[in-house]
Amino acid sequence: MKRLFASAVTVAIVWVACGGSADSRALASAQNAWQAASVDSYSFVYSRTCECDDVTSGLKRVDVVDGEVVSVTYLADGKEQAVDVGEYGYTIEALFELIDANAGRGIENNIDYADLGYPTLMMLDLEGMAVDGGFGLTVHDFTVDPA
Repeated sequence: MKRLFASAVTVAIVWVACGGSADSRALASAQNAWQAASVDSYSFVYSRTCECDDVTSGLKRVDVVDGEVVSVTYLADGKEQAVDVGEYGYTIEALFELIDANAGRGIENNIDYADLGYPTLMMLDLEGMAVDGGFGLTVHDFTVDPA
């Protein structure tokens, strides 16, 4: 997994060095910071802003061990409920892939990154529509698991 990610970062760096967009340079810089941190086990809480149901848009805690999502918990009204890892389980690398997939499409996206490199705010316009053409995702309560 690390080798594949390192290859993707190398390609991004070469592309940016050849004059990529500011968004692409910010993504490459964030990926470099994330790779340098060598974090494989962590957890974070995220919420998604979209025209979607409560579970999709509600707070979810993602637990990642050795680069793999091991659990996703929907945090609603003080109750915790396990939800589908496949549908709601993002790794930081998967968030980078979402950002990268939307870069260079001529559609404005708004992405903020933490010093450690992971995205803290993603406002992605997937379809170039003024309304309901994408989604927002906010990451917070990020913790590194020393395991």
